[in-house]
Amino acid sequence: MRAGPRENPTTYSSAPLLEKQPEWMLGKRVPVTFLACSMSVQVTIYPPAPQTVFLDDHQFSYRPSNAVSAKYMGADTWESPGVSFGDYNSMQTTHRKSFKSRRFKTPAWANNDLAVQSVIVSYLENRVFSLKRRLAMSSRPQPSLKERLHRAEDALRARVLGQGRVLDRLCAEYCDLKNNDGDSARIASLDSEIRGLDCQIIINRSPAKVLASIIYGYYREGKDSVAVGCAVGLYPATVRQILFRLWETARQLGFPPPARSQQRKDASEENRPHLLAARRAARLRLEMERRVARTVRKAQRDKERAEREAAAHIKKTTPPKGPTRVRWRREGKCVGCGKEKSPSFVYCASCRERQRAYMAASKVQGVTAP
Repeated sequence: MRAGPRENPTTYSSAPLLEKQPEWMLGKRVPVTFLACSMSVQVTIYPPAPQTVFLDDHQFSYRPSNAVSAKYMGADTWESPGVSFGDYNSMQTTHRKSFKSRRFKTPAWANNDLAVQSVIVSYLENRVFSLKRRLAMSSRPQPSLKERLHRAEDALRARVLGQGRVLDRLCAEYCDLKNNDGDSARIASLDSEIRGLDCQIIINRSPAKVLASIIYGYYREGKDSVAVGCAVGLYPATVRQILFRLWETARQLGFPPPARSQQRKDASEENRPHLLAARRAARLRLEMERRVARTVRKAQRDKERAEREAAAHIKKTTPPKGPTRVRWRREGKCVGCGKEKSPSFVYCASCRERQRAYMAASKVQGVTAP
């Protein structure tokens, strides 16, 4: 309820001043003036504001309870959270407020208890039973909603014992690899598997309670996925995934999908040209950087290939020096390449041809080939 602007200005009427002072004021030197005032205000009541209009919070809007407190309940009875100042020194305080606006509005089924029950039961059946079995069950007479819920919960609770054994085995392997500096990739894989299996066990122990807590906390209390996850013992990403699957289940049951928030929609449509231009510029910049990087890598590869080819050519054409040439001379082989040669020459025919070509090209007499 909000008070709108006054259509008529406030009117004041004052009575005439009393010309005579009362008897009890006789003899006093303090002048006294009596003014009688009457005020008439016209109030207009408007309907509640839409979800996209918010007013500033006043200074007393958020007053959380103290961690260390005690409240007297009467008859020498006190109520306290059981936390002392010494305990509070080693704690940390986190404040979370309810949402003001989201990308999507709260779906209609989330505010209806009967609709929430049907969505939870259908979600649990989709979670525990295969499509073939669900089709077979739909062809038979349907039991009551409570019986369907008990059937799905019993099937999920039956999985907890086997999942617990698998979790123990994975935890033992994880600790063994962690203590012995094992494969880091396997450790990361085990960490992900343990997290997922732990969330499954938490859900399968009390599936309906967990789902009801998530729906009530997220939609009716206005908490975010982090606060809801802390309350039920799940990760925020798991809470968001469950909410998305609940949406899909509600859509299969015929409930309309949640509408987009008008405030977010207006803001996105208003900034859409700028966002598209910024994204296009970012894509072009990223593509240009990738092209430059590819060109640099190709040039580097070409340079390294040319250097390898030049080194191989020099190694192939340069005759060995030192003890190898002495050994070749002693064995009667070509001093330049180590091949068989004529006894009349020190070099073989190919080395002599290469030497003559080199000397003709350099036009220098008496210079031996390298």
